[in-house]
Amino acid sequence: MPFAGYLIKFTSDNYIPPKIKGFTPCNQDLDSDKTKRNLQGKLFRDRVAVIPEMDLEVAQMTASEMGELLRHLSPVKVQIEYWDAETETYKTNDFYCPSSGRKPKIFSLDPTLIYEPMSFRLVGYQNV
Repeated sequence: MPFAGYLIKFTSDNYIPPKIKGFTPCNQDLDSDKTKRNLQGKLFRDRVAVIPEMDLEVAQMTASEMGELLRHLSPVKVQIEYWDAETETYKTNDFYCPSSGRKPKIFSLDPTLIYEPMSFRLVGYQNV
């Protein structure tokens, strides 16, 4: 599927977060405890999985925009369709958003409630 104009989409209701201004996807290798170096320094690697992760940043948001985003990030597991630059297609996987990364900070109360830009991380539940 060619690029459709969005970077991530929650598949439960097709919610596309607004105002994404930063998107850094990566894959994290997960090695088993059998991964070791010998005395000559040669690495013997036993990679058991590749876990997708992505760091995102949203621009300033209104209270309703931030509330909707936080409601989508708060479940234990969410299914997300995301753009994969390597394959130039969309992929779908289950992710979670660590609660330590969801920290909305108020920018202004006058005349309406506005939140500062916020960064958050999505971590894959399973390998790609």
